[in-house]
Amino acid sequence: MKGGRQTMKRDIEHTERRRTGRLASLALIGLGSALAITGCGSVRATGSAPAPASDDGAPPIDAALVTPGFGWVLTADRLLISRDSGATFTDAKAPVPASSARAAVFRDASNGYVTAASGDTITIARTSDGGRTWQTGTARDAAAPPVAYGRMRIAFGDASHGVILAKTSSSAMSSAATLFATTDGGASWAARSAPVAGEVAVDPGGRTWLAGGVADDELHSSPDLGRHWSRADLRLGDIAGGMTVAPPVGGVVPVTVVTADDRTEVALLTTADKGRTWRETNRVAVHGRTGPGVRVPVASAGAAPLVVDTAGGHAYRLAPRRATVAGASAAPDLRPPGLADGAHAVTFAADGRTGWALATYGRCASGKSDCVLYHPLMTTADGGATWRQARLWRQRLD
Repeated sequence: MKGGRQTMKRDIEHTERRRTGRLASLALIGLGSALAITGCGSVRATGSAPAPASDDGAPPIDAALVTPGFGWVLTADRLLISRDSGATFTDAKAPVPASSARAAVFRDASNGYVTAASGDTITIARTSDGGRTWQTGTARDAAAPPVAYGRMRIAFGDASHGVILAKTSSSAMSSAATLFATTDGGASWAARSAPVAGEVAVDPGGRTWLAGGVADDELHSSPDLGRHWSRADLRLGDIAGGMTVAPPVGGVVPVTVVTADDRTEVALLTTADKGRTWRETNRVAVHGRTGPGVRVPVASAGAAPLVVDTAGGHAYRLAPRRATVAGASAAPDLRPPGLADGAHAVTFAADGRTGWALATYGRCASGKSDCVLYHPLMTTADGGATWRQARLWRQRLD
């Protein structure tokens, strides 16, 4: 059984994404004859297969809903655009190399960017008409030795200020990365040092947030797109089993925490000193059990953040602040029907009601064989209270 678990774990690591956390460190838990992988999805033995996949292409790396009608899904060889909330998709044919080292972002329904790495060169395509036409450019770090870039992230704070974060090490014990910054909307890019690899966010004006590190427990900020960095002081309660930090979302820093008794909780941190210090002001226990490097998704959805459990059918609305923190709160569980296991990329449009969630879960037809990963894209129109599947990718594990 141990060998089967390790093989399955390697297969799922090979699909690593694409995710908001590293699957390399997911906890494996045996349940009878089933193999359950928690944190970013689950793999179970079952006698019957789910519905056939609706998309036979490469599985999604990332996805986001930008407006109530406009959204995108990125795969290793396509950028799929929807202008009807996910009812239909078209291939935008972004002119970047096919690669698993890809990232995308759209500031609105017109202005977007797709980037991909090939060796030590990064290609960036930008559009101002929703993906109908593209302009391309490249970026390289002339001061660095030849390197094959890995995991990519891209973020923009406004029309001018944006960054690309490219991981430069494949080792689980290393968190090296290069940051490429633009101040002219992507017409040119400058290579800068990044303190860690991880997840990035950019505020209007260019302040950059970077959450990551070897243990994914660091938060850094730069006021000038990576020229200077400082590490934030994070103050939390019980983190005996480890913590995984995400960049700020709607003014709060979400931290996925594993407690001393192996429970997973999500803490929300707020700041009163412009990001130098973040203090825990709320926490909720979730049903899913995560491992190191796995971030439980937290989305800005209306007046309060929405915590989307990695266990299907659970989500919670949390007030970002409360008077005292004495353990996890009994936040209302929305118990949303239609929400699959393993949600990891959750985004909402500005209306706070229309959103997308990308998930990954797996099933084995018999024991440890005939295993398939499923990647559903789910949509909501009521702030996350109910979900429906818009598209499904099916990925067989050899």
